[in-house]
Amino acid sequence: MKGWLREVINISCALYFFYKFRNLNIALVHSNSSVLNVGAYLSVLLRVPHIWHFREFVKQHFHWSYNWGDSYQYWLYAKCSDYIVVISKSLGEYYKEKLSKTNIALIYNGVDVKYYACLSDEKAIFNIALVGIISPGKHQDIVIRAVAKLVNEYKIRNIHLHILGAFSEDQSYEKLIKRLIAESGILRNVSLHGYCNNVSEHLAKCKIGVLASEYEAFGRVTIEYMLSRLVPVVSNSGANIEIIRDGENGMIFELNNVEQLCEKILHLFNSPQLIATLSERAQLEARSKYTVEKNVEHIMNLYEFVCEKM
Repeated sequence: MKGWLREVINISCALYFFYKFRNLNIALVHSNSSVLNVGAYLSVLLRVPHIWHFREFVKQHFHWSYNWGDSYQYWLYAKCSDYIVVISKSLGEYYKEKLSKTNIALIYNGVDVKYYACLSDEKAIFNIALVGIISPGKHQDIVIRAVAKLVNEYKIRNIHLHILGAFSEDQSYEKLIKRLIAESGILRNVSLHGYCNNVSEHLAKCKIGVLASEYEAFGRVTIEYMLSRLVPVVSNSGANIEIIRDGENGMIFELNNVEQLCEKILHLFNSPQLIATLSERAQLEARSKYTVEKNVEHIMNLYEFVCEKM
């Protein structure tokens, strides 16, 4: 569907919701994504404050374009937002350059702690988790190359990479991933689990979790690793570096640097005590900063602040 038509549908939806909700004494509209404009139009029609929750690097990570172009979209952000909520400092810094006169609040996402267990006591296999939709922006190929190097050059046979996530619509990347695994001779060292409803059960069996993405807007997967008491090993891109501090609560490697990722994993493989220390710190920090309760508390405080100003 063409962008101009999608935006016409957004406006039509806003008009529909206005006629449905106009007598309900709605105090505020909260839009839950930067690419959804319905809430902006609805807030204007209802004459109530609008909070716009930005959760994505639209162009860099997803390679999307705005329905009516950049100029219109940024004008809409500026004119129809009482507050913009960003889920990381990295995302906030990006939008501050473009929306310098707009109120921006940082509120990290929350993750439900109770679903994540502690580190497995399994000794025989060094299990590595790699969670997320399989797509070029997530760079699963970099992780596979690092594991292949560990198996083939360092002769580490008791290592296993668990890739948890469905393939995106990019069929060429799916072919690349499967070819890499086969040609590297690591079919026994890699499992493609596909989409999983029980991610936490897989994480409970792993020692470390890798996130190789570029322009990660928040990194929910990183928090899931931390809550599961894994050592997060993340690329130095996007919000990763504001959640993880290298050598303190995880490891950081240079984006797309196979050699450096390999070295980080090898260091952890040879250092059980370091894994114990970093994973404990990571879990404690995630439980104190990135819970659903903290997220709700900050959002409610913002609602009250915005409504009191009206």
